[in-house]
Formats: sequence, structure tokens, C-alpha cells
Amino acid sequence: MQIKLVHTADIHLKREDPFRLNILSWIISKTKELADGLIIAGDLFENNTEASFLRGSVREIFEKIQNLPIFIVPGNHDYSSYSPDTFYGENVVVFNSPAFHIIPGGMRIIGIPFKPGSDFSTLIEKIKINPDTDIVITHGTLYDRESSRIYTELGEDAKYMPVYKWDIENKMRYLALGHFKRSEPVRIERIPVEISPYWKKIEWMVFPGKEEKVVKKIEKDIQKARGTKTMLDGHIKGSIAISEIDFREKIREIEQKYQNEFKLLELQIEVSYWTDILKNPTIASFVEKLEKVNRDDSVKQRALELTLSALEKLRV
Repeated sequence: MQIKLVHTADIHLKREDPFRLNILSWIISKTKELADGLIIAGDLFENNTEASFLRGSVREIFEKIQNLPIFIVPGNHDYSSYSPDTFYGENVVVFNSPAFHIIPGGMRIIGIPFKPGSDFSTLIEKIKINPDTDIVITHGTLYDRESSRIYTELGEDAKYMPVYKWDIENKMRYLALGHFKRSEPVRIERIPVEISPYWKKIEWMVFPGKEEKVVKKIEKDIQKARGTKTMLDGHIKGSIAISEIDFREKIREIEQKYQNEFKLLELQIEVSYWTDILKNPTIASFVEKLEKVNRDDSVKQRALELTLSALEKLRV
């Protein structure tokens, strides 16, 4: 019997970045379309506080595939977020301690949650694993202890429940690992270690009269960020003086041009439109000087909005 499972990790849900909930929703929709279940290998939430606020939203998303199982292990960011009293849905299995769950076909899903100060070897040593059928989910740092440079390379990461290659090679059917900081699949012997798509958030600020310059920068930045595993969340903010329809059309052309080179590409336009404002030499001079000020873009944008509003009322 063939079973298909989607494996993801490290979504780090938090209120200040709602796009991450969109990522989770997208993963759920793909699971419903393509697979028989979902594995989340740790750090679904940024921390326990975020878990408390977002638990209801996550439960609503999970309900979209209430007929399919979802397996979760806590990670180093959210290991205290799953008390026995929390509820994520009838189809959700949370591994708060090393345990296993049998799925159709007789295969076992074995969950090894992150535990501060522990290593994978200690937590799994009491579990007898079938190398031909068992799938293991865990969250930790994958490395070879024999490498003398590994501690320097990993720094703080080295303390996050190390997973050594001799603990996994030829010992399980599949390792679903979280906390894995690389952008491509890794293979140790015959065990593929997969990661979920990588998402990136970019913001661009546009000033009146500088629309074409920003459009070119947006395309250049998108070219640099291209990748079939990349999910790009782009936000274009500021003010424009050209046709809003024309500006939006240019952005949509860029989005369509590079859509197939990303796992997901979304460009959100959040600009205000000021009719003919640059025809006023006072405003044109102000905009030119403001753009050169060495301050945060959001501060400059707020200054621009306040100034334009005041000048509009005074009709300078």
C-alpha cells in the first residue's frame, strides 16, 4: 500500500507576520490535493505566546483536511506550546514525548519531540525501529560529531538536540527533520532528509517620480531571490504620481514573468496615488530631498504622507 505524506517544518507562526498563516494554509491545500497526511517537524509557532494567540486560527486551517492525519512534534521554539489541554482537531497527533502512531498499511510514525539539553540518541534508544517501514519525525541539528569544525560552523545551533548520522543511516525508512538550515535536499546513505519551502519577505518603498526606478529594483531583487523552493511575499508601499493602473500593470507583468520560477510569488501593492503632485515645484523639491535623507523608509513615507496631506489642504 502506497502512502504519500507532506513534510514541512519551521513555519514559526507569529501575529506580526500573517503571511506565515497563508503559507500554512497553502501547505494544507497541497496536502489535501496530493497526499494522505501531513508531518510538521517542529517550530510551528515562534513561541508559546504566539501559540496561545494563533491556536484558533491554526485549528481552522487544519479543519480543511479533517479527514487526513496531521503529525506534529514540538521544536526548540514551541516545545512548551502543546499541553494535554490544547486541542488542534480530531485528526491532529501531537508527540509531546517519544511515541508512535500506526497509519494505514502498518507503517509507524515515530515522533521524537525536541527536549532541551538532550540528544536524539538518548531519546530514541528505547524505541525499536524497523528500517524498512518506520518514519521518524524529530527536530534538531543534523551533523557529524567527528568533524572538528562543526561547533564553529553551527555556533548556538550545536546545542539543539544533535542528530548524528550514525543514529539514522540505514535505521529508518524516512527521517522527517526540522531545524534543518539548508536550502536543498540532503541524502545520508539511503535516507532523504527534506525541508519545506523557504519563504522570503521583501518590502519596497516608492516615492512620487521614482516609480520606474523602483519597478526596476523590484525586478532585480526578484531575479536574485529566484528558486523553485522559494515563496516570496513582496510588499510595495509608498506613493506614486503616475497612473495607478499603469503602475499596477507593470508590477503584474513582473509577477507573471517570474511566477514559474518560484514555489509561490505574491506582490502586494499598498501605495497611495497623488494626482499631478509633482507639477508643483515645492512638492517636487521636497520629494527629491526626502528620498536622500538617511532614515528608515517607513519614517520617510509617513513624513511624505503628512506633508502631502497638508499641502493638499493648503493647495500650495
